[in-house]
Amino acid sequence: YTIFAILNLLVPLLILYIAFDNGILDLPARYFFVFLFSWPIVALAGWISFKLWMKRRSELDLTADNGNDFVATPIYASLIQTSGEWFGTWVAILGFGTGIISSIFLSGDAGYIFEEYFDIYFFSQGIFLIILAPIYGLLIIIFSRFIAEQFRALATIANNTKPRQ
Repeated sequence: YTIFAILNLLVPLLILYIAFDNGILDLPARYFFVFLFSWPIVALAGWISFKLWMKRRSELDLTADNGNDFVATPIYASLIQTSGEWFGTWVAILGFGTGIISSIFLSGDAGYIFEEYFDIYFFSQGIFLIILAPIYGLLIIIFSRFIAEQFRALATIANNTKPRQ
């Protein structure tokens, strides 16, 4: 969990490096401004994701109860839930924020900078992204929590039905 948290802090720096390595300064001004105003959104998403992974790391000890026979399943469920919350958060924050910024600055060319320079095709929808990204993010979070709850329920049933001595 700590490694995932630290990686989320490094993602904005990696994106900054990739942008300058791919010649972001050589683009027309409107593309540069989209990147300039989108990068703090990436940094915010990275910070929120860092905090999420660190919070779940501190709760991990509560997940594994030493008196139970099935300890790995709840930990795996926690990893599934946290991964889904992480990905859903990134989709919602980046999609909504970059959708607004790219729609303001680029109008019809909203997806160009993401497709050409970062090979990200999800952000090419422009104005629809402002509406769809939070919905996609919420659905990802709900689905991952559902799957995690199924694993937790299975482990709880298995731990509560063991023979008594």
